[in-house]
Parts: sequence; C-alpha cells; structure tokens
Amino acid sequence: RVTRAVLGPYFSWRFNLKADPQPDFPAPYIVVSNHVTELDFLLLAVMFRKPMGFVVGQGLLRSRLLRFLLVWLYGSIAKQKGTADARTTMGMMRRLKEGRNVCLFAEGNTTFDGRTDDIPEATGSLIRAVGAGLITCRIQGGYFSLPRWGRGIRRGQTSCRVVNLYDKESLRSMDAEEINRLLVRDLHADAYQEQRIDPIAYQGKHLAEGIEHALYLCPSCLMQGTLRGTGNEVRCSACGMRTRYTPYGFFEGD
Repeated sequence: RVTRAVLGPYFSWRFNLKADPQPDFPAPYIVVSNHVTELDFLLLAVMFRKPMGFVVGQGLLRSRLLRFLLVWLYGSIAKQKGTADARTTMGMMRRLKEGRNVCLFAEGNTTFDGRTDDIPEATGSLIRAVGAGLITCRIQGGYFSLPRWGRGIRRGQTSCRVVNLYDKESLRSMDAEEINRLLVRDLHADAYQEQRIDPIAYQGKHLAEGIEHALYLCPSCLMQGTLRGTGNEVRCSACGMRTRYTPYGFFEGD
C-alpha cells in the first residue's frame, strides 16, 4: 500500500497510464497478465487497489536484499521458470486461503520484441490446481515506453486493460490445455502491429542507446556485433550504415 501510494502516481504519469478500474469480482482470485516491462507490477497495482502476492522468478531471490524485500515485505511467491512446482502451488494456495489475491506474469520474461512470448504449458495446470477465479489483463504500449533493451522511460501512452473474468466453477470444467489456450488468446499483444494501426510517439532522450542488445546483424553488410546505438542513431562500425530510430519505434535512413 505504501509503495503504491508513493510510486503509483509518479509512474502513472511517466507511463501516461490508462488503467481500467478494479473489476467487481469475488475474491480471492488470480490475476494473469502479459509481461512487458520490469515495472508491470506497479502498473497492475494502480488498477488493483487491494495488495496482491506476486509470483516472481526464483533467480531474483538469490540476492539476500531482494529476497527480504520481495518475500518478507511484499509477500511474493517464488517460482522456478517453466515448471508447475509444488512449492509455488502451495504458496499461491496459502495466499488465496488468507483471502489475498495473487498475480502471475504468465510468460515469465519481459518481451524483447514487443510480442507476447510463449506461455509455459505448466501454467494451465497451476491455475487449475489452486481452485480460484481468474482475471486476465493485457498491458499495451509498455514495450515502447520502456523497451527491455533500452534505457529510461519514454513518454507516450501505456494501457492496462481487463480482458476477461473466469469464475472458479468455469475453470474447474476445463482441462489445463484449454486454460492455456484462453491465456494465449487473452494475453496476446504485438506492439509493432498495434503501432502501425494507431501510431503513438514515445518521446525521450537517447532513444537508440542499448539497441545492440536486441539487434546484432547489420542488414547492409551482414556483419555480426557491429551495430551500436548512440543518441537516436544506429550505426554499423564495419560498413558505415546509419539509420535513425524514431519516437514511433521505426527506422528512418538506410
């Protein structure tokens, strides 16, 4: 609650966030969202006023400081990526029995290219096992606001929308594969396709810096590892190819 009160308004402004109101849905429930930025938990916390227990990757908890912050202060639940391990299931069930909602980012990783990544097959089994209602949410615009490869938040527009509500009785009648299919349908987003349909400028400084973490092959000379982003420009050190990365996320130039 303190984190949301202190940081929520600032990041809502920085992301120019348009969030749906918290749905009128019987608690406790699981919120499942696509994973776009490292700050997705704050975007969802703006929408859901009641604090949630977030499922986090086990790798984040190797640091003692992060373990203290995420587990002891925020009540997060550790999960081994790609598996439906029993400890994660039990941790989620404990939170739900306490009347607390749980949030899971189904892909387990933030997107590199703006498209929703594959959802592990174990996710459907996990959701079915805990026996709670399900709310699916889709975050859009976050990829251009804070790309995984980039630096700093760009000022544009990000939305956080409720896609569907599923009560526990409906989920009980589905198998794990059916639940996975509805997650794929509800969470799918393609940032570049959306940008082509409804272009939005994402303004900021040094827009191209760090882009070599995502693009490694020069399209002109086909050399690897020669691209560098400086300011708003991308250059190849081998052939001199140069292009400009625009606030719309596309390239201008060669």
